[in-house]
Amino acid sequence: MDSVDLRILVELARDSRLSVRKLASILGMPHTTVYARMKKLEERGVVRRYTIDINPEALGYDITAVVSISVDGSVIEEVEEDLARIANVIAVYDVTGDFDIMAIARFRSIGELDRFIKWLNKHPGVKKTLTSIAFRVVKEDPTSVLDAGAHPASTG
Repeated sequence: MDSVDLRILVELARDSRLSVRKLASILGMPHTTVYARMKKLEERGVVRRYTIDINPEALGYDITAVVSISVDGSVIEEVEEDLARIANVIAVYDVTGDFDIMAIARFRSIGELDRFIKWLNKHPGVKKTLTSIAFRVVKEDPTSVLDAGAHPASTG
């Protein structure tokens, strides 16, 4: 991936609705070149999909929970897959440390969160959970990896 590919990704991260022609105009490149590069980024799995950035709070999902889950080692993948099927769950991570799984989920009410945690604690193989509620979002931007080279921690 070169600087042209990175520029394409940055512009698409800002607005995934950009047409190839508009993107080419912004970059000062032929639209055939931009189209070919976009296709290669898709084929290589760099671009997985074109989507929108939805504000969950505007839809009433005011509660963001970070749930750490300790499970019996034989069912880790089963629990992860079950969590991944739940619409409220926006991320599931297989992690190291005191817990085995980390899930991030959004809820409209404490009651919804309560029902989710009770369901989770009844799941076969789940030993314990630890739930934290986020008071506010300080940063939530999966596209920020495009700027990772600018951060002091990423310089070798």
